[in-house]
Amino acid sequence: PDLRIVVETHSEYLVTRIRLRIAELSISPHRVSLLFVRREGGTTQIRRLKLDKLGGLDEWPEGFFDAGERDAVRLVRAVHAQLESE
Repeated sequence: PDLRIVVETHSEYLVTRIRLRIAELSISPHRVSLLFVRREGGTTQIRRLKLDKLGGLDEWPEGFFDAGERDAVRLVRAVHAQLESE
């Protein structure tokens, strides 16, 4: 069946969960479209963000869930550094 669902969200959790499901191979990145919408100079700009097979994005628009992603990267690096020093 050709099921399509459109969800508008500001939820970092929902987007992260979709990315996780792609990385876990539960969802193909080709079955997901992620659109980033922003008002700029009186017009609406829409950008399609491409997801890879690991749930990664080809670009991160300015202001797009910056804090959580940065913190996650820092956490992984800190854990890795501790494991390497043991």
